[in-house]
Amino acid sequence: IRLMNLRYGTNHLELQVLDRQTDSVLTSRSLTIRVRPPFYISWPAIVFYVLLLIAAIVWGIYYVRKRFRQALKKQEMEQYNEIRLQIDNYIEKHMNDAELDIAQLCKQLGIGRTRLFQVFQHVYATSPQQLIAERRLQRAAQWLISRPQCNISEIAYDLGFQSPKYFSHCFKERYGTTPSNYRKTKAK
Repeated sequence: IRLMNLRYGTNHLELQVLDRQTDSVLTSRSLTIRVRPPFYISWPAIVFYVLLLIAAIVWGIYYVRKRFRQALKKQEMEQYNEIRLQIDNYIEKHMNDAELDIAQLCKQLGIGRTRLFQVFQHVYATSPQQLIAERRLQRAAQWLISRPQCNISEIAYDLGFQSPKYFSHCFKERYGTTPSNYRKTKAK
């Protein structure tokens, strides 16, 4: 018996046993054969393949977006580092200038006020005014020790503070002691 041209699904077969001499049907049987497709063609497999394809596409999109974000972040960091160098150099050169303010920084860097604040928050995690004040106070602490011949008022005016009283207030707030006490304790 050879079964040919069976299709996936249900097939109805009729088997007959013939007598060769008389060509008469000796017996007849009806069969129903259910042929299942191989797994890789079945509907669960097709659903699996579709889900696998969707997962591959989603992963591809995720990977491309991740690489794109990394490239943007790298480019942004390079820009931030360049701007940071410019900011540090400008503040260092103009620290003694009492007129040093945000408008001058924006003009020097060629960026707007909003962008300047974004850069400061990202790079320094502080505002421009706070950074300038912090750098001035650090320099003041150095000068109090390295320039014992200068009085505190001279240091305050040289670093761009509006008055010695305001300088003393800021210094005490930052270092927890007055400039004169700081000089005495560090000189020992």
